[in-house]
Amino acid sequence: MDQAKKEKDKESTLHPFCRKLDMWIILAVIAAVLLSAFFLNRSEKGGRALIKVDDRLIKTVYLDQDQIITLDQAPGVVIEVRNGAIGFIRSDCPDQICVQTGFISRQGQVAVCLPNKVVIAIPSASEGPDAVTQIALPFCLKEDCL
Repeated sequence: MDQAKKEKDKESTLHPFCRKLDMWIILAVIAAVLLSAFFLNRSEKGGRALIKVDDRLIKTVYLDQDQIITLDQAPGVVIEVRNGAIGFIRSDCPDQICVQTGFISRQGQVAVCLPNKVVIAIPSASEGPDAVTQIALPFCLKEDCL
């Protein structure tokens, strides 16, 4: 009986809402969140970028070659490739959001200058639809999904 009382006293020293099992569950959730944040943030650096104007591919640029790019199709836009990244450095658009976006370097990233209809995209290594599309596509009609 004395042993049972000691055990109960030991449990009562913990916060009433926080027992040992609760602590393990909380630690497991925190570890899962940290691990998922680490793995989801590990996109690979891109090797090339596509420059499109008015939805037409104008140029493919390799990010390992530093250069300044001007486009005949958008004369007010200047793009720079530097240290494995690409971005707008000058534009004649009024709000300059494209320049403020900064440089992009990871697969799947996109920088856009809407007034000049210029898009810089770093394609992902995998071709075809992503995992979400592969799961959703069989469950919808083609005209609804595409």
